[in-house]
Amino acid sequence: MLTRRNILLILALLILPLMSLGDVGPLQRTLKWSPVSLIKITDTRFVSELTFDGASYNYETADLPVFSERFAIGNSNIRVEAIISDEVWESIDETAIKRINGYEMITSGLEVKTAVAIERKHAFASLSFVPLRRNATTGIYQKLVSFSFRLRYIDQPSTQRPSTKSYKQNSVLASGKWYKVAVQFTGVHIITYDELAGMGMNIADIDPRNIRVYGNGGGMLPEKNDIPRPDDLMENAIFVAGENDGSFDQGDYILFYAESPDSWEWDEDSEQFVHQLNLYTNFTYYFISTDQGSGKRIQNISSSTQTATHNVNKFTDRKFIEEDDVNIVRTGRNWFEYPPFEVQTTAEYTFSFPNIDLNSEVMIRTRVAARSYTSSNFKYYLNGSHLVQSLTVPSVSFSTDQYARTAEDEATFSATGPNIVLKVNYSKPLSASIGWMDYIALNARRNLNFPGGQMAFRDPASAGIGNIAEYTMSGASSSVVLWNVTDIYNVQRVNVNLNGSTMNFRLPADIINEFISFDGSSYYSVSFVESVPNQNLHSVAIPDLVIIAHESFLSEATRLANHHIDHDGLNVFVIDVEKVYNEFSSGAQDIGAIRDFMKMMYDESIAGGECRYLMLFGDASYDYKDRVENNSNFVPTWEDERSMNIINSIATDDFYGFLDDGEGGGGGGGNELLDLGIGRLVVSTLESARSMVDKIIHYANGEPETFGSWRNVICFVADDEDGNLHMGHAEKMAKRLDTTYRDLNIDKIYLDAYPQESTSGGQRAPEVNDAINKRIAKGTVIMNYTGHGGEAGWAHERILEISDINAWSNFDKQPIFITATCEFSRYDDPTRVSAGELVLLNPNGGAVSLFTTARATYGSPNFELNNAMYDLMFEQVQGEYPRFGDLIRYAKNKNGGISDNDRKFILLGDPALQLPYPEHEVNTLKINNVSITSVPDTLKALQKVSVSGSILGPGGQTLQSYNGVLRPTVYDKPTVIETLVTDPDSRPYSFELLLAILYNGKANITNGQFSFSFIVPKDIAYNYGYGKISYYANNDTEDGSGNYENIIIGGFDNNVPPDEYGPEIQLYLNDENFAFGGITDESPVLLAYVNDSSGINTVGTGIGHDIVTTLDNNSNKSVIINDYYESDIDSYTSGVIRYPLSALAEGSHALKLKVWDVHNNSSESYTEFTVASSAELAIDHVLNYPNPFTTSTAFYFDHNQPNAMLEVQVQIYTVSGRLIKTLDEFVMTNGYRSEPIYWDGLDDFGDRIGRGVYIYKLRVRSQDGSFAEKLEKLVILR
Repeated sequence: MLTRRNILLILALLILPLMSLGDVGPLQRTLKWSPVSLIKITDTRFVSELTFDGASYNYETADLPVFSERFAIGNSNIRVEAIISDEVWESIDETAIKRINGYEMITSGLEVKTAVAIERKHAFASLSFVPLRRNATTGIYQKLVSFSFRLRYIDQPSTQRPSTKSYKQNSVLASGKWYKVAVQFTGVHIITYDELAGMGMNIADIDPRNIRVYGNGGGMLPEKNDIPRPDDLMENAIFVAGENDGSFDQGDYILFYAESPDSWEWDEDSEQFVHQLNLYTNFTYYFISTDQGSGKRIQNISSSTQTATHNVNKFTDRKFIEEDDVNIVRTGRNWFEYPPFEVQTTAEYTFSFPNIDLNSEVMIRTRVAARSYTSSNFKYYLNGSHLVQSLTVPSVSFSTDQYARTAEDEATFSATGPNIVLKVNYSKPLSASIGWMDYIALNARRNLNFPGGQMAFRDPASAGIGNIAEYTMSGASSSVVLWNVTDIYNVQRVNVNLNGSTMNFRLPADIINEFISFDGSSYYSVSFVESVPNQNLHSVAIPDLVIIAHESFLSEATRLANHHIDHDGLNVFVIDVEKVYNEFSSGAQDIGAIRDFMKMMYDESIAGGECRYLMLFGDASYDYKDRVENNSNFVPTWEDERSMNIINSIATDDFYGFLDDGEGGGGGGGNELLDLGIGRLVVSTLESARSMVDKIIHYANGEPETFGSWRNVICFVADDEDGNLHMGHAEKMAKRLDTTYRDLNIDKIYLDAYPQESTSGGQRAPEVNDAINKRIAKGTVIMNYTGHGGEAGWAHERILEISDINAWSNFDKQPIFITATCEFSRYDDPTRVSAGELVLLNPNGGAVSLFTTARATYGSPNFELNNAMYDLMFEQVQGEYPRFGDLIRYAKNKNGGISDNDRKFILLGDPALQLPYPEHEVNTLKINNVSITSVPDTLKALQKVSVSGSILGPGGQTLQSYNGVLRPTVYDKPTVIETLVTDPDSRPYSFELLLAILYNGKANITNGQFSFSFIVPKDIAYNYGYGKISYYANNDTEDGSGNYENIIIGGFDNNVPPDEYGPEIQLYLNDENFAFGGITDESPVLLAYVNDSSGINTVGTGIGHDIVTTLDNNSNKSVIINDYYESDIDSYTSGVIRYPLSALAEGSHALKLKVWDVHNNSSESYTEFTVASSAELAIDHVLNYPNPFTTSTAFYFDHNQPNAMLEVQVQIYTVSGRLIKTLDEFVMTNGYRSEPIYWDGLDDFGDRIGRGVYIYKLRVRSQDGSFAEKLEKLVILR
């Protein structure tokens, strides 16, 4: 049973804040520093790293380490003041510190920052600072090694308060019939009779006075979550022609003002309009209803009678060109025009401004990018000759992670006419240089002269508090209508004065008013999208888990939700992501809609009743608009603006979890804390969704086949190089778990402990690949990797590759992966499936979840987050073990703010899933029939040992009704392993590992009691030291674990009689039907039944007494398979070896198995077999037995299709060729030898067949339609 500790800090952070507002401290802290080291981030990027245990990093302090700590408080309305004292400083080498990126920010004193942040409605105070200084007196750089601090809490109003926002109780979409339409342009739109009919409306039933149009306009939702925005669809004022008669007739129509998806904002500093291309959609959506009662109509507004302060006869027009065709780095938000400035280095861009004011300057804003070894230049010419703008783009080194650089600027120029033609020339300095256009945006003043059709206008020059503007428009007529569209929901028709062709009106201009004039000759049209079923997300009761799924995966999302409801008792809500858009972003894709939906539930919940988890059910993509072929944008993710540098780029789902007011700008960071545990299933097909849900349910249900001692194992894999940084991190975590949770068995696969080979493709370590694959096959509850990695696997030596991942078939033993490495699980690139995604999506096994990285990250921050997960991993909080969402939320929030590095960590998997924690405790009672005491028992070589014990429930009582199987594993003392120091940047290193298994068996548990015996092998290390008994117990529904370590292993039992006989071995492939020389596929399983009166030796101390298998007499490639032996139940004298072979070449093979007993006597067994590719059915050794026969016989054959359904037909002929009997059967194979197909010697008419020789044809067909057949003879004796 896992040890349960009461960790007060963790409980404080997860359950309730400390209610006292008294000062904190003084508290003393000591920082354990590591020396400055050079760390490889990618193949081309090295950074110098300075760190201390517990350090965090953030964007503002570059690569300088930050000390941070947070404390639960009961009130957010305070100011926090930190007092640092008792500082102890040590000098640090100036040359070393100057290698750190950002060292120039080090000042002469500590710059302590404090903050108050909210997590799930509980307040936390935090302090942070860079513990480095440059001594003001000596100029020497110093690091802080110890200090004390005190926090003072001072009452004051705070911006961090629970949200007071009110939400609608029901969505307008909750009732009635709804029709969704799309628009692309800003202006007056028309919907005609025929268009309404084309949407499926019964026009005869429509009262036009009840026609309503809802929509929230264009642009993207604000990322900062407290910027006002509608929380449901808003009704827009519209005009309906012909509605007064109560009938919508041919010739009647609807007019309404709609906005494009792109937006313009006035920038006070530059005094111009700045555009924002919508990242997520090319359309704006509106919703039409006809059965909700009288609709909102455009009202008239009269001109003001106040005296005008400004006369307006000119206005500012704005236009932009931004073709987002290609994402040159395949990440982030930066898209550029295609083709680039490469072959053609000149392009022309035309803008039209009718009635332009030639006396006013045109303002240009533009942005470009270039990839060039030397700086390069873009020049902008008006009408081909006049230079109006020049941008210089800095150089990049092609060997760094800065793929390209950008330049943006603004300027003014004088236009020569209404048509502005800008010629852009890229001065390409080198043949390899390439440039890209991002956008060109112009602001130009136009005369207020109506050109016909429709014209939008606004005048920022006349706007100001208390201003009254009088507008004079020329070129007008009585057919021109003027709308004030400043408030898009309450459009007003302005009553104007018309004098000839001059239109006048006067209105307050406290803000920049937006107008549109039109004469009815030109309207924009709408595109019908769909009829919208009723929905009402605003009325949803607060669940524990929200699953937001793409519609393609709703059936599987619902199946998974039902599992959590039935199995875990969770409240689960499943919703189509499009429905979230409908209510929260007016029907358009926008990541803000998902966040706002979650925030609504968060704000509406009581403290302690918040939604806990969010699952995003579907893959994501950096391409929100499906420009990339086979795009995977099913449920979008947050992408960073900083995408020109691959190291700095971020894709994260954390954005959806920043739910307290004021959070969310820029995707998070700073002092923002996650309020949700978020996970994503990166499925892109219904088949992959079904497989993923199958894996999760199989994992969580605890089916009997998923039980096993693998649930006690955690495996740490560590890279080499970087001064042993990664091994050091892995070893710290391994030691922490090993000393805290003794039921766990720690496995270690450290790269530098294995030999490497030089190949044409670089260094390789095939034994590490093999060790990882074997560990996956044997099972581990956690596979934890620290080191270098990428989208194709782990480490420069490729110790884990995609071919390895795809070959895994550990469906019953799925681990979780924790990968503290770079972009192993990049999930937002539709052009490739990353290795981490493949681990998750492997339908035959792989992992059930991954705590993993989607971008390049740094080693020490990775370690801190990784290590933080183990704070909670095996601890109960309020009687429940944490779920995966709890773990990642806690780890990210631990230091009081989420860094850029932390945001690159994601949970690929189900956030509501838990580890398969054993329920019961296995307790040792007696050794050699003597009750255990505090005095350790000593186990000697060749001594027979008996152990007995019981299964305990949560209260410590023996479970007398528990019946099942115990799997005890007895370990010798830890083995010390020395690394090989293969790489120049590796250092000598040693670590301990439990390698020598003295006994691995099974024993019955009856009425909660068990006992087992074994003989200690002769091959133990004779020095005395503590060993370990590890237990795993299970029946069909429940399991348990335990350990006993008060045993000393060493010495020799001199009273043991001699044993000179080796074990007996029965060797097969796959099953006992295998015959010598039989046929197999490429991946047979070595199966051996062994027995010996003394027991089998599995110690593996490296002195030649291992269980070894040798293929084709190649002793150089013999494999030690000690770990694949398991004793029979209640017996130490017999057992079975099951070892999977793989990727065997076609043709004949020989297999030898050598086994030793505990007295070091050996035996060998030998067999031969033929491999036929499983891609094509093959049969051999067709026979019938007995042959000859008198009354009955049975047919047999070898094949290469294990675990498959085969259709078998046997036809018996006379020697003259007459068919007399046909046998048809379906055979489910287990191994490579068929089960018997019996024949009673009768023909098809039931008559006995006479004696003689007959011919039979055996034909086998596989499920893929391939077949094989053979002819043989049989003899009947009567």
